[in-house]
Amino acid sequence: MERKDLLPELRFVNFSDSWHMSNIDSILHEYRLGGNYKNSNKKTPFPLIKMGNINRGNISLEKLEYISEGETIDNNHKINYGDLFFNTRNTLELVGKVAIWRNELPIAYYNSNLLYIKFDNNFFINYLLNSFRCLKELRRVATGTTSVAAIYTRDFLKIKIYTPSLPEQQKIASFLSSVDRKIELLKKKKARLEEYKKGVMQKLFPSTSSGPSPKDSNPNPEWRFKDENGNDYPDWEVKKLGEIGEFKTSSVNKKINDDEELVFLVNYMNVYNHESITSKNIENLMKVSASQSQIKTNNLKKGDILFTPSSETPEDIGHSVVIFEDLKNTLYSYHLMRFRPIIEMDILYSHYFCNTPDILRQISRFATGSTRFTISVDSFSKIKVHLPDTREQQKIANFLTSIDSKIEKINTQIEATKQFKKGLLQKMFV
Repeated sequence: MERKDLLPELRFVNFSDSWHMSNIDSILHEYRLGGNYKNSNKKTPFPLIKMGNINRGNISLEKLEYISEGETIDNNHKINYGDLFFNTRNTLELVGKVAIWRNELPIAYYNSNLLYIKFDNNFFINYLLNSFRCLKELRRVATGTTSVAAIYTRDFLKIKIYTPSLPEQQKIASFLSSVDRKIELLKKKKARLEEYKKGVMQKLFPSTSSGPSPKDSNPNPEWRFKDENGNDYPDWEVKKLGEIGEFKTSSVNKKINDDEELVFLVNYMNVYNHESITSKNIENLMKVSASQSQIKTNNLKKGDILFTPSSETPEDIGHSVVIFEDLKNTLYSYHLMRFRPIIEMDILYSHYFCNTPDILRQISRFATGSTRFTISVDSFSKIKVHLPDTREQQKIANFLTSIDSKIEKINTQIEATKQFKKGLLQKMFV
């Protein structure tokens, strides 16, 4: 009698045979660990694929490292199209990742934490080992701690897997590969739009010099908008932030005192992650207590901008979010700094101008410290900005918002396709 557990929930037509259970070692043709190469960020002719490059199903070329000069290269560790790898060591959550090399270039090599594995159909096995049941099995045989875990080759080879006929394997692999290609195409489309936005920002926002210069006397950007009659808006002005608004630190911490009032608190990570903070989601914020004086001086109103004034590197200071409405009973923590404009500004424009490369460069230049860098209220106030007429502010903001909307739409498509694939991995495998 046919066993029900040897049939997946979702199948292609014309396939009805039971899947066969096997140990991995019984259908595995070849396996070997990578080389123990010294490596660095310095570019050499030998890119090195490490465990950090292994995602579930694919190999990323982000944060690529290279085999150091002078190392002896073993061509047995050279990666070819369609090669499959198993991550033997990582955190407990990430150990056991399986990924396939789909790149023709660059020519790359793999290190000792990766196990090269070869089957009749690597593309199918790539998806199979990333299915829900196999991930559970891989997690079960992992040894070690939450932060450092390993799966020994002998344990990996004993894992039981269910496989259909080779034609069905090819059909499944082809279909899931098409889903992966769609995800990759969407990612590339998103990356192109992000690069386009970066170029647009450079043309819409001029650079500000650190002192008086000819550049300050001509503050207009390369690209300008015109009014409804085709005329230029007034020239932009160069102002210091301290001239157009006020900075305020906070003394509110993450404590609850019985004699104080409960409030919602915007924390450092809320701003660092550029979260949208509105009355609809303030319930997700931390609840702390504050004195009446703190509630009065550290409140949040429409148009406020919150900055992160510290980080481990100067370049990482100055993350910001704009508050788009008055937030009742909501304060910001002592790890943040509030900027409140005293002039009329388009609120959407505020969202963009404080994230321009020029502003971030100035913030980085003013940062002081050794192990952790900070920027003071006085230094923040000295940062120079270019300000257009509020009508031109609106046009700039609307234009950039339209680009962001397209990026967000593509991002939504990417996440939806990933969820679709996740569902397939649960239903197309035993």
